Amino acid sequence: MKVLQAARPSTAAATRAALLSRTSACCQPALAAPAAPSSRQCSSSAARRGIPAAAIAGSGDGPSLAGSGPAAAASMSGAHASESEWYRHGMTSLSQGMTMADTLRRLGGGLDVAPLEKSAFVRPQSILFEMDGKQRRWDMVESHPSVACLLYHRERQAVILVRQFRPAVYVSAMREAEAAGQPKPPLSVGFTYELCAGIVDKPGLDLAQITKEEILEECGYDVPLDRIHRITSYLSAIGISGSRQTIFAAEIDESMAASAGGGGLADHGEAIEVLALPVASIDAFLADDAMGKSAGLLFSLMWLMDRLDAHGGQLFPAAAKATV
Repeated sequence: MKVLQAARPSTAAATRAALLSRTSACCQPALAAPAAPSSRQCSSSAARRGIPAAAIAGSGDGPSLAGSGPAAAASMSGAHASESEWYRHGMTSLSQGMTMADTLRRLGGGLDVAPLEKSAFVRPQSILFEMDGKQRRWDMVESHPSVACLLYHRERQAVILVRQFRPAVYVSAMREAEAAGQPKPPLSVGFTYELCAGIVDKPGLDLAQITKEEILEECGYDVPLDRIHRITSYLSAIGISGSRQTIFAAEIDESMAASAGGGGLADHGEAIEVLALPVASIDAFLADDAMGKSAGLLFSLMWLMDRLDAHGGQLFPAAAKATV
């Protein structure tokens, strides 16, 4: 199959330069966004779909789009405050029954933060060491290493992303709002955009095999092992954890779509929406810092643009020739 190179509004190098040169919102205007609807419109639309209004526009003591000022309205709009902002930059949902609206319906109204007593995933520790003849202490959180995978859908000319509610992201946004004297944000600000990923906690399996299982579990594609290529690895949360994430990439098509799969493990509390982001929209998506993204996703999208530019729209040209 001949793969056409997608037209993009700017080159990968230009995009990186633009990202690096952005110093503040006042120096470079933000991307234009549709006018935010009123809080009454948001609430009525949410009610029609069975979503609690507080999950989008805030509760009685939460934020309201109306009367909050232009800056506040734009910020809320970028943080999914209105349904019109849920699929920006040409994104489409590939999920059924596991969309952002479905997850908001499943989320309850209560959210509390409690001291950690025991966890199967993280363990707080203190590191004692000596520097300059003095005893020093550094607090850390021991956590699992992980894998992540960039999925390039050559038929759709799109990148397959996942979106899910991250409680820690929401709590951080809640604390920022509290410190700034602002109302409690809606739950919708806790949704982030990420690569398909998973922790390394399965003894006896190599990283590529774990990645293959995560792709099927989260995105619903059964990708052959020889199509999953290791790209690099990096250290995440280096100040408190230093755990390593290994990044893979795979070129997929609809022949790999499984009859069942995707969305994560519902019985584990996972609610993952699968999204297709057009390659032509990557530049705008990268520059839109109102949409919460993982560091691995940012790197991988820029790597992808370089790769497609260098190889005429193909991610792995050698592998493509071998299948002809």
